[in-house]
Amino acid sequence: MTEGLIDWGLIRDLASWGLFLIGSAAVVTGAIGIVRFPEFYTRVHAAGVTDTGGAELIIVAMMLQADRFGTSIGDSMRVQADSLRVRRRQRAEEMAAKIPLKMLFPLIFCIFPSLLLVLMGPAMIQIYRTLLPTMGGGG
Repeated sequence: MTEGLIDWGLIRDLASWGLFLIGSAAVVTGAIGIVRFPEFYTRVHAAGVTDTGGAELIIVAMMLQADRFGTSIGDSMRVQADSLRVRRRQRAEEMAAKIPLKMLFPLIFCIFPSLLLVLMGPAMIQIYRTLLPTMGGGG
């Protein structure tokens, strides 16, 4: 696949490996959070952008490699889709694992005191009414 002085096969190989490296770096950057943003939602969005951009670069590089080696692009795309699906599922499981810890403080400081007040309040009023005349001397 050489025309004149330009070796297009070498250019395709270099481009595919470059895209693999840049895409992998983008995915790793998004995964470990090297890019720091001041707001939580900005960081979440940036991680999604880096993951998506990295995955797109990897897919383009994979298509170049599939063309070079003569393998099926459909098989390569299925493998890549499975990989992306597993990564998305792992991220969702990680977020779900953090939920109980995030719910702990609102439960302890907001919901449990009001629940105790509702449940124990009537009992305390009844105890107060019963014991107060007894302790006052009953006159």
